[in-house]
Amino acid sequence: MSALRSLAAAPAGGPRVVVIGGGASGTLVALATLRALANAAVTVVEPRPQLGRGLAYSTLDPRHRLNVPAGSMSALPDDPGHFVRWAGAHHRSVSPLWFAPRPTYGRYLAASLREAAAQAPAAELRHARTSATSVEPAADRWRVRLEGGADLAADEVVLAVGYGPAAPPSGLPPALLEHPSYIADPWRPGALDAASGDVLCLGTGLTAVDAVLALADADLGRRIVCVSRTGLRPLAHRTGGASPAPRASTLRPVTALGLLRSVRAEVALAAERGGDWRDVVNGLRPHVNELWAALPAPERERFSRRLARFWEVHRHRVSPPIANRLESLEEDGQLQFLCARVEDVESRGSQLRLILSGGPGERRQLEVGAVINCTGAAASIPAHPLLGRLAVAGLCAPGPLGLGVATTGDGQLLDGYGVATGISTLGPLRRGDLWETTAIPEIRRQAFAIAHGLAARAGDRGHRRAG
Repeated sequence: MSALRSLAAAPAGGPRVVVIGGGASGTLVALATLRALANAAVTVVEPRPQLGRGLAYSTLDPRHRLNVPAGSMSALPDDPGHFVRWAGAHHRSVSPLWFAPRPTYGRYLAASLREAAAQAPAAELRHARTSATSVEPAADRWRVRLEGGADLAADEVVLAVGYGPAAPPSGLPPALLEHPSYIADPWRPGALDAASGDVLCLGTGLTAVDAVLALADADLGRRIVCVSRTGLRPLAHRTGGASPAPRASTLRPVTALGLLRSVRAEVALAAERGGDWRDVVNGLRPHVNELWAALPAPERERFSRRLARFWEVHRHRVSPPIANRLESLEEDGQLQFLCARVEDVESRGSQLRLILSGGPGERRQLEVGAVINCTGAAASIPAHPLLGRLAVAGLCAPGPLGLGVATTGDGQLLDGYGVATGISTLGPLRRGDLWETTAIPEIRRQAFAIAHGLAARAGDRGHRRAG
């Protein structure tokens, strides 16, 4: 098949595993499967020319950095120093506290997958440079349909599509969405090159930070304004060592307000011990999904609507150098973060005159050459055509609060009746069930759990055939 490129020459006689998506989630699943099943035939369906380069790591801009130190970014759960050692062979002055460029991490993921393939000579790894259009039950378990009409037979299917394109913020004037100076996807290659003059970024999170870094350096005289419902931007990691972890495991609130009060109490305790709020957030991280599961559905909705953004700016922090760069841009008057929304727009040729509204009676006027949607990528059924087709076929259903898809405890998709379909997934698509599921440490853990589940099922099928 011309769309397939063999990365390991040896034929495989084991289970056929098709991984749909070749970004971080798909690469980690393929790597884990090769380590757990020495004779697996693994095909990764990914249109990008290189695996490991999903949305987060497809950037080529070295200013775009990981927001987690290198010491926590190993692809191998049994070898925490793997990434640091690999990076040390390619960069100078690498330490576990280093915040690596994201392009470097994409190369690392691809290299780790090649290494796993080389260490499993009885296995086969293939890269299908195309997209999956559907997954259908078949006599040989699954049939994955590909663009162009080809298909793949599979014993196991893992859905690792991660994030899709972000929808525009609700309430934007239609005239803005239709204007040529509106940039819907900042990750599209060359998209930011079209931005001229002053710029408005819709969103104040990590996507906006990436855009700001590129826009500010491209035009040192331009003004950049970032707006969102809260105006909050990601906070900074602390330089230096961490204090002892607080009593995060003792929290058992059953309301969103109770959770907020408990965290504030832990912050006060950490301060008494010479630490700060970062110690509390770090200490909470292993317990977040347990706390999320303990909240009743109305309290989860309340947290998502009213507190999630406050948690995110503390949890998903930026490296100290990037925080310093943002602060410098603000001090120079080149960058501003606002709590506001676009209320009205007037086209003036290639320019846009915007009316921004903040609090009651607050209005300000702004003229820009571009408006960029930086609200972040989406992980939901509407964001992925494939997920939409799976939902129509009864193979998946929306997750709680419409976040991601509904899953079992071990990551299998649930249909609309709550029955496991046998297709596995991981990462951002599990956000409704697992709030903490978008960072590499959590995705890595899920990937290896899926791989061990695939190995167990492969063993069961072998026993049945032998019997």
